[in-house]
Amino acid sequence: MTEKAKRDSKIKIRTKYPQTEKLCNAYVICAIDLGTTFSGISYCVAFEPPDDAAPGEGLKMDILTIGADSNLQTNQLKSPTILVVSSEFEERYTIGAGAYQRAIWEKTSYIVQDFKMELDVLSRRQKEGEVLLRNTKVKLYCVDPSVSPLEWPLSKVFIKYLEVCRKLATTRILSHTESTGVRGVTANDINWVITVPAIWTDQARIFMREVAEKAGFLSPYSALI
Repeated sequence: MTEKAKRDSKIKIRTKYPQTEKLCNAYVICAIDLGTTFSGISYCVAFEPPDDAAPGEGLKMDILTIGADSNLQTNQLKSPTILVVSSEFEERYTIGAGAYQRAIWEKTSYIVQDFKMELDVLSRRQKEGEVLLRNTKVKLYCVDPSVSPLEWPLSKVFIKYLEVCRKLATTRILSHTESTGVRGVTANDINWVITVPAIWTDQARIFMREVAEKAGFLSPYSALI
């Protein structure tokens, strides 16, 4: 069996229609817009109507957008691009405005934001000369100003942020498909798109691809664009 045939067989799912339940193909695409200041997640679930659908009934699509925020109850379409690490010794990761507000209350958390600016290699070269993203480090500042900041590789910050985005998106997509009657969708059925500015260098594009793969966006049955 070819890889395409394997994938096609994997995404055969059930969808509910009035008085009937038929097998159909569903395609799930999720795009993550990781912005310098704000980030968002959009997804589309598209599926074909059953064989006994009304004449002319075409492809059905559900399209929704949510903020990249660990607080899934938020109604904002975008949320501040912030990664919060619970503490130096117990690393739990959350993102967005809700995570930031909780961090302020807990006092022991570390916060990093504006980290996407480090991928602007062209601007950094004017000040720093040669820039190697794999060697770039960023500081995570504790809410308590008396505590020294942590220093992490830039790649680790991106990986942890994208991991949270992937988990949030997967949770929302699976909940949505279940609530709308689409059956059998798994995390492996989601095809991912991560936005990359056109002005970025090849080094920055390759960096984003590598951290996205390490964050779990690639599976045998899905695509990463």
